[in-house]
Amino acid sequence: MLNNINTADDHYHQMAGEMEEEEDNDQSMAVDINNKSKYSFIIGHSAMSDLMQTKRKHRPHYWQYRVNPELYNTIEQSSELLCLTKTNAMNKYIYKTPKDRDFERINVETGESLIIRDKKNTQELFMGANVGTGFDQTICDQWVYYFDQNYYFRISIDPYESSEWIQGQCQLNPHAGSYSTIYDGDSTVYISGGFTIEGDLSDIYSFDLKSLKSKKIGQLLQPLTLHSMALGANPSIIYMIGGFNNLQNVNKIDQFNLQTGQSETVVTLDKPLVNGIFNRHNSCFYMVTDTQPIGFLRYSLKTQSSTTLQSPPPIENPNNALISIFKLFFDQINTISFIYPTPPYQNSLFRYNIETDQWTTTNVKIINP
Repeated sequence: MLNNINTADDHYHQMAGEMEEEEDNDQSMAVDINNKSKYSFIIGHSAMSDLMQTKRKHRPHYWQYRVNPELYNTIEQSSELLCLTKTNAMNKYIYKTPKDRDFERINVETGESLIIRDKKNTQELFMGANVGTGFDQTICDQWVYYFDQNYYFRISIDPYESSEWIQGQCQLNPHAGSYSTIYDGDSTVYISGGFTIEGDLSDIYSFDLKSLKSKKIGQLLQPLTLHSMALGANPSIIYMIGGFNNLQNVNKIDQFNLQTGQSETVVTLDKPLVNGIFNRHNSCFYMVTDTQPIGFLRYSLKTQSSTTLQSPPPIENPNNALISIFKLFFDQINTISFIYPTPPYQNSLFRYNIETDQWTTTNVKIINP
């Protein structure tokens, strides 16, 4: 089950344990950029010192929807557009970057998975083992982006069959990782939080997709890592949902105003939050709560009230192991989805219907010949 402190410890531990294994087994995965271990900021985390004696067998992977930005920006203006997005291919897929750097596309409607093999890159990558664990990924037009330290990594999803990783440097913290990100549907990715060996971070950056440059634009109200970011109905507002501060679950939603450069709290709830999304159509947040068992909560900006919803399917970990951190994804219409990262659930797609308040489960099927 979830535990307010150990859940975060377990997540860091999984990443750090896998990083140590990869450094032992494949030195090419651990490029020394600044004469320091690429992963030292995780392995040296002060809260992790007692946890490095054992290794985890599984490392979580995360996914994100690719959203049609034109439909996304006008979704509240026409009911006809709501119908269009249901059949638009750009809303039908989740993209996954597994540990071995293969690249996978999952159809949310059918559960069909297509895997491409991308092991013949033309350039050496400075991609750390933690890249691809999800909170630093975002989908921008024809690209999937990841951010780690002061590097960006991107891979094309159109044409999907000829994808290749591309990397470059940007003006982020050279010692940080596990950023949270959100794409504005136009030309900017917003990046916030993350952590270093000194602790969690509070910087907010903008990354320009045309110039491939980033700049600092503000501060979170408190240092955060592994929090969810969401665009508001007002294009100047970005929400920060839950996350961790000093290994403790956060139980509030904050917002950052792009015009004023100021952050403020939207609401403080009575339950700690694992993750969440924002539905701009009905002005409601949908969030997984760190309770036993895990719960599902809706908070309405219009009524300023919260409602307990049907809980996600029960997840039982073998030997009473802690639940892994996962991420929610929203198709911008009516469906919220997640894939739990560890066996025996990693091949199950859990889907929530906003209209019916019901969860369903679809098996993920690989269709590669």
